[in-house]
Amino acid sequence: MRTSSRSSLCAALVVLAAASVASAQRSSDGGAAISLYDEGRRLFEAEQYDLACPKFDASLQLNPDDIDARGMLALCYERAGKLASAWAQFRELRVRAQRSNRAEPLRVADEHIAALGPRLAKVTIRISSTPGIAVLRDGLVVPPEAFGSGLAVDAGTLTFSAEAKGYQGWSIELEIKDGEEKAIDVPSLVPMASAEAGLETPAMTTAARGPLLTSSRWIAVGLAGAGLVSLGGGTWAGLEARSSRDAARELGCNTDLSMCPSAALDTANAAYSRGRLSTGLFIGGGALVGAATVVWFIAGPKERPPPVQLQPTISETSVGFAITGSL
Repeated sequence: MRTSSRSSLCAALVVLAAASVASAQRSSDGGAAISLYDEGRRLFEAEQYDLACPKFDASLQLNPDDIDARGMLALCYERAGKLASAWAQFRELRVRAQRSNRAEPLRVADEHIAALGPRLAKVTIRISSTPGIAVLRDGLVVPPEAFGSGLAVDAGTLTFSAEAKGYQGWSIELEIKDGEEKAIDVPSLVPMASAEAGLETPAMTTAARGPLLTSSRWIAVGLAGAGLVSLGGGTWAGLEARSSRDAARELGCNTDLSMCPSAALDTANAAYSRGRLSTGLFIGGGALVGAATVVWFIAGPKERPPPVQLQPTISETSVGFAITGSL
């Protein structure tokens, strides 16, 4: 049986190769198509099917009418274990062979289609009634017309997902082998939280607030301004007191100005006065700034109840409206 299969494959290669040159020469990209095909044949004969198949596919993209490239791509997919992909390419080969009246490629296609059919893995997709639902297989959209039908797929791990606007997505992985037939049931998608629970939008949930600068906060601003002026005055008075103290020492006063000659008394008294003024201004300025801080936070804008609003509510069991807010 294996010898017969190998002989059939060799015969198919000979038949397809005979059609290759003429078909490629008719293509505007014939040189590139032939180069890709030749590279694919080399890899195919070395049994490097994962590398050979993309070469045949690229050659076919340059020359879609090349029966040889299409047949080799189908054979390559079959050898790589991608039976559904091979089956699809042999069916396309059959159509093109009939169209061009090529008996031998047609025979090869029919033979492989018949042999692959019973070995195909098939998946049936059953969906729910979620409006606007789209189902994807390995990232590619499955046409709605295919729902409920057994779809030929390559064996392996397949990822199915479903999505619809306003609903949470869903996905599942499916392991399937050649010849198996399985079904997946796409459940009803779950609405997004905002739609399911009838939640308000952020604009609705944020309570209305009064103006940032209330009358009390203007008072806080005034207190803070007065405090800053007082602190500035305290800084100036402190600098003047230091200058007067230095001058008094130069006139003969001791370090703490407790003993001074008569000529330095006025300067020493000025230093004392300005020092006391600086201390008073610093204390007063600090108190004013502290009071301003307290008033600012205590007298902040109050939350006002939201105005009366009519809001839609949606859940799995009902649709309606709700009145929120207060007069």
